[in-house]
Amino acid sequence: MLTKTVLSTLCMVSAMGYSAVAMAQTGHHAHGHTSVTTKESATDIVASQCWGRLRGANQASALYFTLENKDAKQAAYLVAANSASFGDVMLHESYEVNGMAGMRHVAEVAIAPASQLAFKPGSYHVMMEKPQEGLRIGEQIEVDLILSNGHKVTTSCLMKSIAARTFED
Repeated sequence: MLTKTVLSTLCMVSAMGYSAVAMAQTGHHAHGHTSVTTKESATDIVASQCWGRLRGANQASALYFTLENKDAKQAAYLVAANSASFGDVMLHESYEVNGMAGMRHVAEVAIAPASQLAFKPGSYHVMMEKPQEGLRIGEQIEVDLILSNGHKVTTSCLMKSIAARTFED
């Protein structure tokens, strides 16, 4: 198990890598206008079974769901998530290397054509920090899942205790 310091360092290094990717995707034009390059993405995406583990105000919470890409020809690319219920929302992936568990920020998650991808404990998830004051277990929150072409998929997510392991818990 990684120590808190090592895990924080890994998250910080990953976030710096994400910033570099975001900056590389941003072009500068004359007269101070900035535009963001978009990547083609399927838009016929359905989010289901969204739930989260709600922790304390100074601890990160996690969000899980299933994304279904109904487009038979085009992959979908999830690049961000937003929620008014949390100040910071990031895409993450859990991993294990040589018996050591960790987590890293990811800039993009691909959902293959005509397939589903589960965001679940021990895999992809949305890491959320700085919850709005008064947010409680049992409440529903709205989350926007943002694709590489700017399309948003909005879903409602049930906040559960840290002990929950699945949508059915």
